[in-house]
Amino acid sequence: MTPSRRQIAHERRRQVQVRQALAAGLALPREAGDARTRFLLACADYLLFAMERLHRQDQALGALLRQRLPAGEQEARRLLDEVGERLAMSRELEEWLGWAAGELRREGAPALVAFESGARRFSADFRGAAPAHRNPLSDWSDRLIGEADWAVIAGVTAQSTAREAELYAAVRAAAPTGADPDAFAPAPPATPPLHAN
Repeated sequence: MTPSRRQIAHERRRQVQVRQALAAGLALPREAGDARTRFLLACADYLLFAMERLHRQDQALGALLRQRLPAGEQEARRLLDEVGERLAMSRELEEWLGWAAGELRREGAPALVAFESGARRFSADFRGAAPAHRNPLSDWSDRLIGEADWAVIAGVTAQSTAREAELYAAVRAAAPTGADPDAFAPAPPATPPLHAN
């Protein structure tokens, strides 16, 4: 796997971990008070940053694939349309999460119940909007997208890396027992993959 693709995979893995941590935080009793609210907002901040990056990456990948696909690749074009629809749904979820987090910051406790209810719906709906763990377009992207393209798609800068690390650290620092995103890290493979790209 190339460095840019590794970074994309790292960011997406951490986004899944923070979504799982958010779900764990939502399951805690409200009596946890301000500390719980700070944690929920830290999760929202991370997810908003990560989702914006994911959307930009997916849009850039889709645009490159549309340019490079041979005319007869109807299955790939159908999948690109499907990914585009899911991306639109995901953008709507991102907008809602941003609005709800803003309301919770402004209103405090009176907005908590609405945030919790919406965050649960967000988690369920995001799973429906997200494609399977495997990129459905990988057969084409593996052939048509090179490392220089992946570097542009990933959009990694010193600032983006630092901001992601800062937001993730804020989630971890605010995490109550049982909701640390590191606890949701996938287990390493039992054996190394046969083909390391």
